[in-house]
Amino acid sequence: MLKLSEERIKNLSKEKLIVTWKGNVLDLTEYKHIHPGGKEILEHHNGKDIGKEFEEIGHSSKAYKILEKQIIGKKENYYECSKSKSILKQNRIIRKLFTREDYANIHKILGLFSLLHIICMTVLLSLPEKYCNIYKNQSKMLRSVPSLIHSFLSISSLQFNVPNISDGNIPAIHTMFRAHSICFALRGVACNLAIIWLQDKPVIMKCIQVIIVNLTLIIADWITKKFTHKSDNYRTTASMPYWSECSQKRQRYQKMFYSWTQFGATALCLDEREFMPLSTLLGIQGAALFMTLCRKQLISPYTYHNLYTVTLIYPLIVWSNSIKLLPERKERVYPIVFALISYILRCNNISKYYIWGIICFYKIIIEIKEKNDCFKNIYFVLASIFTMLTIIWSSDKFTINDGNKNDPNNRILDIKKIYDNEYLLKIKTRTKLYMYPGQHIIISKNGQEHRRYTPIKIDNIGNQSLITLAIKRYPNKISEYITNLKKNDTLCLSGPVGSKYIYNNIFYTPEEKIPLDNSKHFLMFTAGSGVTPIYAMAKIMQEVGQSYQIIHSDRKKEFVFISDYLNSLNKVLYHYTSVSGRLLDNDIRDYINKCNKETIVLSCGPDKFNRMISKNSKFSIIF
Repeated sequence: MLKLSEERIKNLSKEKLIVTWKGNVLDLTEYKHIHPGGKEILEHHNGKDIGKEFEEIGHSSKAYKILEKQIIGKKENYYECSKSKSILKQNRIIRKLFTREDYANIHKILGLFSLLHIICMTVLLSLPEKYCNIYKNQSKMLRSVPSLIHSFLSISSLQFNVPNISDGNIPAIHTMFRAHSICFALRGVACNLAIIWLQDKPVIMKCIQVIIVNLTLIIADWITKKFTHKSDNYRTTASMPYWSECSQKRQRYQKMFYSWTQFGATALCLDEREFMPLSTLLGIQGAALFMTLCRKQLISPYTYHNLYTVTLIYPLIVWSNSIKLLPERKERVYPIVFALISYILRCNNISKYYIWGIICFYKIIIEIKEKNDCFKNIYFVLASIFTMLTIIWSSDKFTINDGNKNDPNNRILDIKKIYDNEYLLKIKTRTKLYMYPGQHIIISKNGQEHRRYTPIKIDNIGNQSLITLAIKRYPNKISEYITNLKKNDTLCLSGPVGSKYIYNNIFYTPEEKIPLDNSKHFLMFTAGSGVTPIYAMAKIMQEVGQSYQIIHSDRKKEFVFISDYLNSLNKVLYHYTSVSGRLLDNDIRDYINKCNKETIVLSCGPDKFNRMISKNSKFSIIF
C-alpha cells in the first residue's frame, strides 16, 4: 500500500478532505456529502488524525467498514499503541449516547428528570380529582421547578455540534431545527409558568399568554429566515425525509397529522389548565432526541416517524384526561376547535398571524366577559396592541410563498427493466443539482451503504432536477436494493461529487485544466458499468468536435451496458472478452501508439482494470 509522509498528507489536504486514522490515510472528499453528522465536522478535521474523536463518539460496525473503504494509503513511521485497541472493546452504543460534548452529562440528566415529570403528571391526571387538588395545593415555586428543568433541557442542547443544513436523506437535527425546537419549548414553559403564577388573575394570565404566542411566531419566522440554507427544503418536521418504502399516501396523511398537531400545540399554549402547554414539549423535545438517534444510526427513519407520531398524540391524551380540571363544558373543546380552524385556514394560504390574532382576541374577550372585567383593563389594551402590531408588521416581514413547495424527497418517477440486469431510472431530486459531465451522485440505503452513479441525462426543472440513471443489478449489492424500488418511492441521494469533469469546454482534474481544443486526443478505456461517466463526457466532446475514442470492454455484445446510448456516439470500439479474450498490456499499448496526437488516457472500470490501463500509459486519469 502507498506510504505517505506528513508533508505529502499536508499537501493533499489542501486539495481534498484528507484525514488519518489508525495509521491509515483516508480521502473523505466524496463521503463528506453523505456523512450523517454533516460535512462541517469532517472539514474541521481536514489534515488531522480522527482516531480519538472517532472512537469516543462510538460509531457502528458499519461506520468502521465505510471508513476502511476510504483508505488510500498508509502513514509513514506509524506504530499503533495498545490504548486504541482497548478503546475499541468498549460498548459502541453506550459511547454513541454518552458523548464528551455533553458536559457532565447535564443534558441527559435534565432529559431524565423531564421524562419523569411527564410520566408523573400523566399518572396524576388519570387519578380522581382529589389527587389533582393535592398537587394544585402545593406552592407555586415547587410547581414551577419542572417547567424550569424543561427549559434548561432545551437550552443545554446548544452545547452539541450539529450540521448547518439538513441531511436530506435521513431525519437529522440541524442548526435551524434546533433553534426552532428551543423557541417552541420555551413558549410552552413560559405559558405554563403564566398559568401557575397568574391563575388567580385570569385576564392578566390570558394577556400574557397571547403576547408569548405572538412573540413566538415572530421569533420562529426570524429563525427560519436567518438559519435556513437557500437550497434546503427541510424547514419543518413534516418535510423530514421518509423511509424509502413509504408511499405517497402515507406521507400525505402523516404530514397532515403533523401540521394539525402543531397548530394544536399552539392552541394548548392558550389553555388555562396547568401542564397543558408543557404536554406539547414531549413532541418538541422528543423529535430532537429521535433525530439524534437516527443520525447516529441507532434507529431508522421508519422508527423515527412512528415514535414522533406517538409523542404528538400524547397532548391529546393529556387534554382528554384533564377535562375534570376545567368544569365549564364549552371550554373543553376549544383547543381541538382552534387547531382545526387554524389548520383549515392555513391550508388556504391565510396568514398565520391573522389566524392566531383573531383567536387570541377571542380568548381575551371571552375571559373578560366571564369575569365581568372592564374592557378598559390595561392588560387587555396592551395585549391587543401587541397582537395588532404583530399582524401588521409580521405578515409583510415574513412572507413565505407556500404555493411552490418542492417535494422534500428524491422521488422515483419511473423505473423499468430494459435488458437482463439493466434498469433505467428517472428521479426527480429534492433540489437542483449543479453537476457537470463526469461527476456523479451518491445513492445510499437509508443513509448507510452507498454507491456512486453517473447520470446519463440531467434536466433542470425550476429548482429541481430530473436525472436519468442506468443501473446494473448485482445480487446482494445496493444496486439490488435500488432496482427493487417502485415508482413514487423515495431514496437517499446526495451530490454532485467528483473532481474530474467537463465545464465550459475544459476538462478539469485535480492537477490541471485541459482545454477541449482538438490539439489532444482523448483515449478512454471502459469496462462494465464504468462506461457511464465516460459516455457523459464523450457526448460533450462529440458536440464540440474534440478528438476522442472509447474502447469498451465487456463479455459479450448482449452484455454491453447502455448500448443504445453508446451507439449514438461515433467513436466507440467494442472489445468482447468472450471472443478476443481480456485486454492485454500489448493491446493497450497498441491503441495508444495508433494515436498521432498527444494522448490523454482515461479509464473507468474495476480496480484491476484501471491499474492495468495506468501501468501501460504515461499519463492516465482514473475515474
